[in-house]
Amino acid sequence: MEEVISISVLGAGLVFLGLTLLWFMMDGLVRLTTNKNSVNPSIDVEKDNTQDKAESNKHKAAAVAVSVALQNAPFLSQEHSPNSQQTPWQIVHRYSQLHNLPQQSDVSKRKME
Repeated sequence: MEEVISISVLGAGLVFLGLTLLWFMMDGLVRLTTNKNSVNPSIDVEKDNTQDKAESNKHKAAAVAVSVALQNAPFLSQEHSPNSQQTPWQIVHRYSQLHNLPQQSDVSKRKME
């Protein structure tokens, strides 16, 4: 039993050691690859905030325009009724769905008779 515990502790220690090594490797890569030309990062943040606000306002305006258009538009036009493009087979099955009737095929009807 002592061997099992020691092997488990050794394995957990190796996992933490590996994670620590990966952490330091990632930190080193980030430090090497970052752009050091940025003189004043606060100006960049302010520009990003104004751009984000402008984008947000555009999205809000588009949402309002769509909602106004949907309020004024009929959802079902008189020219295209829902059944005009359905086959008789689709109409029968839709009727059975709406009225909670079991689906029966010709084969099952023949077996019942």
